[in-house]
Amino acid sequence: MIVIDTEAVRERYAAGEPLRAIADDLGVAVNTVRARLPERRAPGRPRTTDVAAVVRLRDEEGLSFAEIGERLGVDPRTAGRRYAAAKG
Repeated sequence: MIVIDTEAVRERYAAGEPLRAIADDLGVAVNTVRARLPERRAPGRPRTTDVAAVVRLRDEEGLSFAEIGERLGVDPRTAGRRYAAAKG
């Protein structure tokens, strides 16, 4: 049985660490980590991704979605989705 420190999970998530990174570090599924959060978003976590920043970083700086995600503190797939929606 794996014991998960719920407060530590909330702090890491609030600091901007993606759920997948926390789950991988703990050796559990993302849904297990998500279940430890009282809401999908812990206090202090940004509500949205700056779409303009994603587009600028991709188009002007040529960064990969992994690099954009790291810089903005979001999952690379989120960066990719925001970019695709903006370019629509």
